[in-house]
Amino acid sequence: MPSATNQRPTHKILMSATPRPTPAVRPVSFLSGRSLTLDDGKPNPAVNGTLCPAAMQTFEKEGVPPQELEAFVEALRRLLPMQMSGTPAERFAAATDAALDLVAKVLDKEPNPALERWALEFVPFIDSPAGVKAALAHFQNTLSLYSIVMNLKHGD
Repeated sequence: MPSATNQRPTHKILMSATPRPTPAVRPVSFLSGRSLTLDDGKPNPAVNGTLCPAAMQTFEKEGVPPQELEAFVEALRRLLPMQMSGTPAERFAAATDAALDLVAKVLDKEPNPALERWALEFVPFIDSPAGVKAALAHFQNTLSLYSIVMNLKHGD
């Protein structure tokens, strides 16, 4: 929930905004036929193998600076354990909102809406703590790939 000093819109407002062109693969379409985790609870490698490159393309197209993605992923990593109530999906959604609020404060600008849209597409498919870890792993892996590719394309 935005505070009086931080008027960042909630994810519901952003999700209802005018649709943008989307890549061929989005989390919601890909995950509707697959699980985030394997039977042993480990992240499903097919998810990252397909969605990390798709996220990277989306973030580049939407103009997400690598530093912003890095700040978001680190904030999400640190804030997830602080979410103590609700279902795993609710905890991930709350941590996403809190991470975006923190990014807005730290970078003194609104986070790119592409981050929020991508993250919240995972929520319906998170049904366990292992699913939360798998979604976070997706963002960590995407950050690694995105940082390397953007550095190769644009240098320091």
